[in-house]
Amino acid sequence: MESKAQAPGALGASQNQLEGASPPGKADNAAAVFYKIAALPSGDDNHGDPRDSLQQALELVAENLREDPTLPCDPLDAQRGDPDALREDAAIELPPKHCAFVGCARSFASGAQLSQHLATDPCHSKILAAVTRCMAPSRDSIEVRRFSAYCEAIAWKVRQGAPLDTYSIDRRAVLQYNTATADDQVYMPMCFSCARRFPHIASLDKEGRKPKNEIRWQKPVQSEEGGTFFGMGFQRCADIFGLDIYVERYGHLPGFPDMRQRMAEFEDWQLLVPFLQRPLTILCCPEDRRCTSENSKSCMATRTLCTDCEVGPPAEGPGGWLLAEGPGGGARTVLGLRRFRRGARAGGARRGAWGHLLRLYKAPTDFTKPQKEHTKTYNI
Repeated sequence: MESKAQAPGALGASQNQLEGASPPGKADNAAAVFYKIAALPSGDDNHGDPRDSLQQALELVAENLREDPTLPCDPLDAQRGDPDALREDAAIELPPKHCAFVGCARSFASGAQLSQHLATDPCHSKILAAVTRCMAPSRDSIEVRRFSAYCEAIAWKVRQGAPLDTYSIDRRAVLQYNTATADDQVYMPMCFSCARRFPHIASLDKEGRKPKNEIRWQKPVQSEEGGTFFGMGFQRCADIFGLDIYVERYGHLPGFPDMRQRMAEFEDWQLLVPFLQRPLTILCCPEDRRCTSENSKSCMATRTLCTDCEVGPPAEGPGGWLLAEGPGGGARTVLGLRRFRRGARAGGARRGAWGHLLRLYKAPTDFTKPQKEHTKTYNI
């Protein structure tokens, strides 16, 4: 297809020619080609467009899927879908996941089991490899890329006609929705370091994929090298989270109560980290902590972290706030957010963390006179 550009006055020139008048000068420029449009030949690898190769690979996988890939196979014939799932007078219970390849009758309780099946079955893996080789480079694992190719092949086959909708498919969708939104799947755990709450949806964090939740369960205590706490040794952990050091630094400032005489105030805000040197009492928020070990009851009762204990720091790394009182003059508040993920620098901050910044106001000396608000900003 060719498009020819017309110079100004070209339309009028055509009318003059029809009327017998002589055309204006430079009429030859109107015949210049502006652009060309042509369709690339299908199946020709010489044009170098990877999308064509990807489309052919998806069509190859779709040819090996059952006619109704969204339905499990017939128990008596793995070449076709289950006819009971097409009934209009009943909604049978379908398995949560199933393999849609022709001749495969496997069904699974989760997508992770289906992904493992696609990886271990040599025929499935070989067919899907044709698609993954044509996919754009990414940081995703090969398991994620293989499963994505499988899902896209099903979607391509379904798009060839109207999507299948049956009562059985609706029942499966409702059950999976209820499972994903159950009380043990959606909640707001509290960060053990800063006491901020973050929404957490269990289905968003899948094995082999980058976590999408802002907070996730992590095991802070590692047993290697005599025991570490989020990769920190005893001295580093004590300097940032040690309760004794906190009280010694900030617990007996002039004009404030002496917290050394009120250690009972910290009973609900401490945990024990079993370092090799000695157990270290840290200042934290232990409200949302869980343990999967056999001695979990004893572990929780003694407030001692073990290698199976999990806490919920933010996904970018835990943070701790230190409030101090400056010497002399008015009061000052120092906010020091310390991210102690291994390799992270102290002093880093998350944008949402500034919600915990306290504003201090100078108390008025005379309530009978209008007072101006006295505040001061301190660089961190």
